[in-house]
Amino acid sequence: MTNRKHTWQCFILPVILLAGSLVAFGQTPKSAIKSPQAVNAIATYEAAEKKAKADYEKAVSTARAAAIKQLEAAMAVATKAGNLDEAVAIRDKITELKAEEDVKQGKLFIPVADMSGTWREQSGWAWILTADGKFTSENRLQYGTWAVTATSFRMTWTTPGWKRADVYTIRDGETLKGKRIDNGRELQEMTLRKDAAK
Repeated sequence: MTNRKHTWQCFILPVILLAGSLVAFGQTPKSAIKSPQAVNAIATYEAAEKKAKADYEKAVSTARAAAIKQLEAAMAVATKAGNLDEAVAIRDKITELKAEEDVKQGKLFIPVADMSGTWREQSGWAWILTADGKFTSENRLQYGTWAVTATSFRMTWTTPGWKRADVYTIRDGETLKGKRIDNGRELQEMTLRKDAAK
């Protein structure tokens, strides 16, 4: 008799604990809600929530587009005035905002933390990236640092006299796509592809 009681307790106690956990975390099994009034209330809420999120995303996209337009005008003014540091800073913000839009459209490339290896641009020129966040050209004459953020992969030259950066925000298969910025001016569209491991 004692063994049966012990077995029953071993079975029922985990069930009670699980039920208590579900209630504590607000997780009520869907099968517990069956009445038409309750089901309708939940459906109405979910539809309202979906619409609110869509309206919010639309409003944010509109505000983002307006900000980008104003920032581009400000960057032009800074560039014309010879304030290249300001122009670069504004350009970086524009890139960030455009990347946010790419996230929403599902086409943003989010790089892995370690991008070390040999990467080759469309011209055939290769850059050697090391795990310590630095890179050099094949001939070792150009060098800089690389960094990964939530929205981009960025290479920044630290070669004396250079003010250049490549910012990649899109991934197309095994190719990264971005733009080269030199002295606050957007020079060209860039692609970068990692060499196959040997």
